[in-house]
Amino acid sequence: ICYGSYLIAEYPRVKFSGILSVIVVGLYLSFALRGRFSAKAEEGMEYVWGILSYVAITMIFFTAGLKVGYDVLFSDVIDAKAWGFLVALYITVHLVRIAVVFLCSPILIWAGSKKGVDLRQTAVLAFGGLRGAIGLTLALSLAMHKSLDQDTSDRIIFFTWGVTALTLIVDGMLAKPLLGMLGLYRDAGSETEVFKKACGAIEARLEHVIDLLKGDRFLGDADWEIVWRYVPVLTAKSYWHRIRIGNIALSEEEEHDLQRMVHNN
Repeated sequence: ICYGSYLIAEYPRVKFSGILSVIVVGLYLSFALRGRFSAKAEEGMEYVWGILSYVAITMIFFTAGLKVGYDVLFSDVIDAKAWGFLVALYITVHLVRIAVVFLCSPILIWAGSKKGVDLRQTAVLAFGGLRGAIGLTLALSLAMHKSLDQDTSDRIIFFTWGVTALTLIVDGMLAKPLLGMLGLYRDAGSETEVFKKACGAIEARLEHVIDLLKGDRFLGDADWEIVWRYVPVLTAKSYWHRIRIGNIALSEEEEHDLQRMVHNN
């Protein structure tokens, strides 16, 4: 379906963008066919298409880099004025995106009210307009059109590549400070605390299950000290807890190794 829509759109009498037609078909299929595949089939499809997508994006950026590096940057039309236009275009793209997001913000906030969407998320949405593979692909396909002269093709690729590079570098570097300023960046300390509490709950659940298994007539005679040694340890605190309550008994050699490690640290 994807290749068919591309070939039909690129047919001379149709005169439509094959890339945009593939995007439209993909959006429609993701909506119309959702839930019609089994979970296992969807997992396999996502894995395969994820790999193919990664390879395709890598090839697009590699091709664009070769084109820009060998042809465009050394073109006569790429001068100081072109670089100035690039910066102006980068700023204009962001201003237009901010205006569009601002106008649509009431709808976005209303639609995402149940998920806690507010003006902070819309600000990140306006700032996070990273450009990438689709824009470069459109630029490369348009630059190869026979009706365009070489100078125009070089300008198209240069400006598209420049905006893509600036959004990835500048916006990517400023994304974390912006999230922190808006209070959307989760502190690593809180995540560590949640992880510790989850590990504590898992350890308590393990103790409860093993206590139940000790009363089983078939498993009650098992060597539970060895069982505890084979149970995965999520944190050092859980390991010391097992030693402290007697679930794991250390040998003299293990105690000596631990004392030596503590002394060295």
